[in-house]
Amino acid sequence: MKKLIIGIILLLTFNACKKTVPAADAIKLNVYTTRILNVNTNEPETLYWYVRFIETGGLYYYTSTQKLTDFRGLKFIFSVETPTELKTANKINDIVVLLSNLEGDVVKDLK
Repeated sequence: MKKLIIGIILLLTFNACKKTVPAADAIKLNVYTTRILNVNTNEPETLYWYVRFIETGGLYYYTSTQKLTDFRGLKFIFSVETPTELKTANKINDIVVLLSNLEGDVVKDLK
């Protein structure tokens, strides 16, 4: 009887200490750059690629000639294969973006 009570107390203690993992509220985007060929005068020569690789295969990406910090209203493109230009791109950094600043399918496949 004493062992049963101790077992129940230990079980309750361990269950009370168990931590739940909160749902993700941000994702990481990889930022790459490529050089634009045949640029007109006074136009940017750098193309920024904002990329999210997903676990089920493929990737979401968005390209811009400016560094972005606000992704609201932007539609990311899904691709099963890595675009040719991105294969030779230079990775410059990773950024963390809040899910509240993203729209569409780019937020799928979260764990």
